[in-house]
Amino acid sequence: MKRYELVKENLGYCPGNQGRKTAIEEVEVADLDEYIKNLHSEKSYKYEKEEMPGGVVIYHLDVAGVVERYTFTEIPD
Repeated sequence: MKRYELVKENLGYCPGNQGRKTAIEEVEVADLDEYIKNLHSEKSYKYEKEEMPGGVVIYHLDVAGVVERYTFTEIPD
């Protein structure tokens, strides 16, 4: 498994929402797609995956109208 710094952002229902929530944690993950699916297995959602240079992977989710963003940055051993 790889270790990642994960930044979770709940961007709220509309642009400019002041109620934005952000959390940062370290996670060990074998498969990022499966990790996201397991987080939201009980909900209907759509997502886009963006792979950035340097190994950063960003998931943009729409979960019942709420926008969430998960940014994974690999932590080298």
